[in-house]
Amino acid sequence: MANTHHTTSSFIDTDGLIPEPELDTIDKVISETFDLYFLLEVISDEMTELDFSRPDGSRNIRLDRISALIEVARRQTRTLHNDMAGKVTASASRRAAA
Repeated sequence: MANTHHTTSSFIDTDGLIPEPELDTIDKVISETFDLYFLLEVISDEMTELDFSRPDGSRNIRLDRISALIEVARRQTRTLHNDMAGKVTASASRRAAA
């Protein structure tokens, strides 16, 4: 099956979407990574509820791979969020001390 997913803007349907506010501070990016982490957390939790076995008793390798990728994305998002939030906090502390 051919991959028909397109990422160019000409294929993105923006009708009815509220425009995203401009990213004027790192706080917005930190907030978005926080939201993304919890979205991935919910997906990860839901994946654990699925039966990964097929009717013949074999494992559904596709579901295993999807679950693993979601778990990697969740952990990396948490790490990214914590790194950015920690750097902003440390920077603010240095500015306040100066």
